[in-house]
Amino acid sequence: MYTVSILRTVELMELSQFMAPTSLSGIITFLVLFSAGVYFNIKVYGSKLR
Repeated sequence: MYTVSILRTVELMELSQFMAPTSLSGIITFLVLFSAGVYFNIKVYGSKLR
């Protein structure tokens, strides 16, 4: 589960590099996707701990 999230993060990083990461919109999009992915992973992992 954790390795899958890491692979998704790497894919998002490669995607952001492909989509001109120097632009402000690209950086904002990457930050939003990254924070959403981290939040979702913590939510799923936390629910499985209980």
